[in-house]
Amino acid sequence: MRYDELEEVADDDDLSELEVVAVEIGPRRLSFLGFWNTLVLRPKEFFEHYFQKGQSPYLFWVVLIVGVSRAMDRMEHQFLNAHLHGGLARVQQANSWTMYWITAILSGLFGGAILYYLGGWWYDVRVGWAGGRRDRETSRFLYLYSAFIPSLLQVMAMVGNTVGDKQPFPHELEGIGLALVFGTQVVATFYAVYVSYRGVRTVHELSRWGARVWFLILPGLVYTLAFGGAIGLGWLIGVAGRG
Repeated sequence: MRYDELEEVADDDDLSELEVVAVEIGPRRLSFLGFWNTLVLRPKEFFEHYFQKGQSPYLFWVVLIVGVSRAMDRMEHQFLNAHLHGGLARVQQANSWTMYWITAILSGLFGGAILYYLGGWWYDVRVGWAGGRRDRETSRFLYLYSAFIPSLLQVMAMVGNTVGDKQPFPHELEGIGLALVFGTQVVATFYAVYVSYRGVRTVHELSRWGARVWFLILPGLVYTLAFGGAIGLGWLIGVAGRG
């Protein structure tokens, strides 16, 4: 039972012992690291005891990290396209870490705000299709919390690249190292799908198969196709480079 539910049980004038316990274990009592540690490693516990509808003490950081990650994806596509057409030297972000991070952070702030609304809206639509009662504010947080997991890994990987590589693109990491980084990102993405599913099943009352279809099966299929396409594109670029 969450804190907002306990308030309804308690007397309006007197703070009951039950409320005191709720405050002690509520989301505001978790440290910054404890908050994310619980979300990532114990998502069911997180959504049962520490999730507050429409509230997050770390919303700014979630929006920033998710937004920066999406900005990195867009720049990666831009770099690949420029590389294939021989125009990579003219793309400043591909040749300067300073320009890369300035673009990632500024675009991430703007893009993260858009994702907060549009991503939350689409998540909320799926909640309705899965048989649940739509709540756009709650859906925004469910969406962002699950998206945060692979986004954080991607940002951390690029921080490592900043230290080890001379420029953002092309990447100097290859072979087993590249496969390890890519594989970790794939696992994190599919784990985020599970976290999203666990969260929406805990917070909302959905039909079991509705939740499975809209929050497990279809997202998993989309990501499978996306990663398969990325692997195929990487293989084609490698063949073109050797030719």
